[in-house]
Amino acid sequence: KWAVAQDLIAKNPCDFCKPPKRVKTPINALSREERTRMLRLAMQAEPQPLGFAVEIALTTGMRRGEVCALRWSDVSDDGTITVSHALGNGDGGFDVKEPKTSSSLRTIPLTRRTFDMLRLVRTAVRIANEFALPFGDPYILGTQEEKSRPYNPTQLGKDFSAFCKMNDFKCTFHDLRHTFATMMIAGGCDVRTVASYLGHASVSMT
Repeated sequence: KWAVAQDLIAKNPCDFCKPPKRVKTPINALSREERTRMLRLAMQAEPQPLGFAVEIALTTGMRRGEVCALRWSDVSDDGTITVSHALGNGDGGFDVKEPKTSSSLRTIPLTRRTFDMLRLVRTAVRIANEFALPFGDPYILGTQEEKSRPYNPTQLGKDFSAFCKMNDFKCTFHDLRHTFATMMIAGGCDVRTVASYLGHASVSMT
């Protein structure tokens, strides 16, 4: 364009170029059997927060940064969990930010298994820290102290990749979100409800 503007050439050679077709990455979701196998193996995974991250992602459809940003106050006694923040890459590491879109602010019902697991861990953490006051509001997947440090989303991605390689799973952490949506719709849940759980701005995206 600059050369055309300067009258160095008469025509822009790019006008005659055909851009390559955009290759759409296929959506990948675990089968029901593979999902069950992953949930079973996740609880034995190291480091321990990885297992909780897998459990939460598979049963809520949360994004990686949203899972890492969860605090204990986000878990309600009515069996739901609220997404109000996300962890993203920032200067020198990561920072807490608002979720991707306004529709990403949402409350998701937990499965009985996931809720019981979180409640059990929360109780154990409170007992272990009953003399360490003030306790604050630690990250669920982070260090359990007043000035809690979260599980870095980048580290979670690396740990999950190693877990998949070790156990022969062909997926990324984001594919757990796809798996959640697939299982919900296959189970008869309407797409609009699934979209609200995923935090999608439009049903067409879901």
